[in-house]
Amino acid sequence: MEHFERRARSGLESAPVHETDRRLDLDLKSWRNVQNPFPLYAWLRDHDPVHWSASLNAWVVTRWADVARLFDHAENATLEEQLEFEAQLQSVATGTADFREGVAAFLEKREPRFEGR
Repeated sequence: MEHFERRARSGLESAPVHETDRRLDLDLKSWRNVQNPFPLYAWLRDHDPVHWSASLNAWVVTRWADVARLFDHAENATLEEQLEFEAQLQSVATGTADFREGVAAFLEKREPRFEGR
């Protein structure tokens, strides 16, 4: 026991973690994406600009123009205009392969197999 207490007091630091898996990780709360979210943000902007994040349980809007439009609409738009814009963004999101996989998985009562498409 004394050995462990001495090591604990010595202020040892944990070893750095090196990423070896280069597959696409869409979990915004994963270690890799928390440490460096920018590659994922860039990929989302290019491939899935209105992304459903299961880990956040929310939609993630990644293009600046869409974000700015959302904020402008939230302050100035009527409810009908805001709902119309929401419908436009939903149509982008529902056109993805991951959306179709999510619906199929739900209907088949299984875990989805998302591929980031």
